Amino acid sequence: MGWRQFPGRFLLKFTRFWHVFWTISRNLVLRLRTLGLPAYQYKSLKDPLKDIRLATVLPGGYHDDVMIRITHIALEPRKFKLSPRLSIQEIQSTLPQPWVVHETIEGRYLFLRAKIHGEGDPTWDHPIPNIERSTYERDAESSRSPADGIPFDALSYVWGSYSWFRQRRAFVECLERGKLTWARISIGENLDYALRNIRHQDRPRVMWIDALCINQSDEDERNKQVTRMADIYTQASQVTVCLGPPGEGSEIAIDSLKHISNQIELLQNGQIAPSPGTDTGFHRSDLRLPFNDELWQAVRHLINRQWFKRLWVIQEALLGDTRAKMVCGPSEISWTRFCATITTIYKNDFVSDDLRGDMGSINALCTSRPIREAIKYTFLMSAMRQCSDPRDSVYGTLGLLSTELRRMIRPDYSSTLAEVYTNSTLAYINRTKRLEVLDIAAYRHQKSGVPSWAFDPYSYRAGIGLYMVVEWPGQFCAHFSECHVIHEVPGTIRALGLGVTKICSVKPRAPGFSECDSEEDCFKASIQTVRSWEPEDLYEGTYATGESLLDAYARTLICNDLRDRIPSSGRWKPERWQGQYDVNPLFGEFAREGPLTLSGLTSTEQNPLQRLVGRRLIECENGFIGIGPADAHPGDLICILLGHENPVVLRKQDDGTYILVGICYLHGISDGVALLGPLPTPWRVQRILDSTQQYMICKFYNPDTDVLCDEDPRLGPLDDDWERLPGRDRTADDPQIFQEFRNKTTGQIVKSDPRLVPDAIRARGIALEEFSIC
Repeated sequence: MGWRQFPGRFLLKFTRFWHVFWTISRNLVLRLRTLGLPAYQYKSLKDPLKDIRLATVLPGGYHDDVMIRITHIALEPRKFKLSPRLSIQEIQSTLPQPWVVHETIEGRYLFLRAKIHGEGDPTWDHPIPNIERSTYERDAESSRSPADGIPFDALSYVWGSYSWFRQRRAFVECLERGKLTWARISIGENLDYALRNIRHQDRPRVMWIDALCINQSDEDERNKQVTRMADIYTQASQVTVCLGPPGEGSEIAIDSLKHISNQIELLQNGQIAPSPGTDTGFHRSDLRLPFNDELWQAVRHLINRQWFKRLWVIQEALLGDTRAKMVCGPSEISWTRFCATITTIYKNDFVSDDLRGDMGSINALCTSRPIREAIKYTFLMSAMRQCSDPRDSVYGTLGLLSTELRRMIRPDYSSTLAEVYTNSTLAYINRTKRLEVLDIAAYRHQKSGVPSWAFDPYSYRAGIGLYMVVEWPGQFCAHFSECHVIHEVPGTIRALGLGVTKICSVKPRAPGFSECDSEEDCFKASIQTVRSWEPEDLYEGTYATGESLLDAYARTLICNDLRDRIPSSGRWKPERWQGQYDVNPLFGEFAREGPLTLSGLTSTEQNPLQRLVGRRLIECENGFIGIGPADAHPGDLICILLGHENPVVLRKQDDGTYILVGICYLHGISDGVALLGPLPTPWRVQRILDSTQQYMICKFYNPDTDVLCDEDPRLGPLDDDWERLPGRDRTADDPQIFQEFRNKTTGQIVKSDPRLVPDAIRARGIALEEFSIC
């Protein structure tokens, strides 16, 4: 009776059943016929440093066997054409007041009218109508023509388990002596699903897939092909990210993320702006997003998929950039639109702490710009992700490094873990002439055999359980100096610097995240611990620098990350922070009896706590106080090393060498004071955004005259042989903080001040010494 009432529905079900039955029967016959097929044998690449393999996935339905054809092509590194449009600085010079221009992560210029409470009236059109559109618009895809005229897509997915019961079989088309034959090849369950889900039903799809296009059993080839990742993912026509099959609300999650992404724009500086023609307010962190509990749970399930935990996705997604597309079952969203939405959610004040915690490493990936960022941030991202071979913590990010640094770090899977980490750290130091890598090196929670000064992602990852990965504001302690490091004895470096003081006592350590049941519990415990640090003479005491103890202590707890030093939105005003009028004060009279109420804690209020979690207050011999690492002990030496803007805590060993305990904040020795003495009143250092509005630079500010300049009033004029070069856009080879100078005679360009070479510092009466750190 049912089929008579609904003949169309019955016919549709019968057709589907017949298709599935026919497909299964055909595949069963094919499997029986291919039981005796040989395993696929890779043919050697002519030159693994120039050639790659491509896998052509033959057309088929989801239930059909996966059949591919493997070919070799030459993939030469190439430079893409520069956009003919004007730079953002040049466009800004054409704008009338109060208009400003920003670049979105998709490379478009967005024009905004500055207002009292931020920026608004977004538009893609230049405010002056007669300005030629070609001066500010670009065709981003016109320069991305594939090598040899062969377009191909690159696949990003999770390898997953290769245990025997999770292995699947694909078939490779072979041509032997003019005869077409087939061979079998084993693939993982995840790759099998990805290929079935994304292949075309009516035409082949040419792809680069690591598991198929690299002979994984050939170590020499694998070493060389890993260095090609940057070329492969930047020259791919599209990067397809496969998150896996649908489930746990993935479709509604992606639909909702796309809805928000259509209303906002993520700028290159990490800020959120409204998209032209919208009025939803989604870009504002102080307004709730229209998500119910079910939707938030679906989003959380989506971002906790294994793909987001993988290390290799860092370069696969970032190199894919605007050409990357994320696929989850039938749903899809572009990578850049996904990033815009994730950052919007992450910055929203009403998002739960647990969800924000899950999003931390993803947001860092979404806002990363490795082509312009300091290299340490690329290394830091690798520490927050998983890989089957720990050496890939370095090798898996090579595609994001500069060409010059990639030449210095050659993959070698026969090297020990300690050798890989040590050699890559030395390459970083030698290339940048800085020691900023020490910021992410000194978190030792296991005996790994890696020197204390080398970047060890696994030990650092263990430390994340204690420390929240929040960037400390650079203290500019070594000014614009370059490091002077000698590496002679294996595992030991000799670094030039000066000892400042010794730790005489330490306060109880604020609990780490791994020690608490939830982030909220950790913050509660940390607030109570920090309150116990308060000096008895807080309101009457005088600090070692002559300022009040209250001002010094207040600035210490927030590492001086206040608006008078970093005059950008989102920073506390000094008087507001010192007053501690918020709900959960950390010191002062309101903190002594104040209750703990963490519900609704804003990101601005969380920021100081995140810097203190897992750390302790340190008190030094000369009256200085600071925030030190968890392992700081009385007797540890605090040093300023040339080429490193943060003080380091060193512990002397019986043989006279030192181990690196960690970095610290020490109030009163920032801004080159240990090398040059204090700045004359009323001068102070300010960290401001550069002309691209993306990266912090150091300037010298006189509030009395409102002068902001590059020249330090403590330094005399440059020698006649040297000149300061104007600022420029950052590259991946640049240190975090630098200025460029050119020698007029030799043409040499350096990224450090020639007035801060060791001999010049010694001439000022500063006794530099070498510290052997192992």
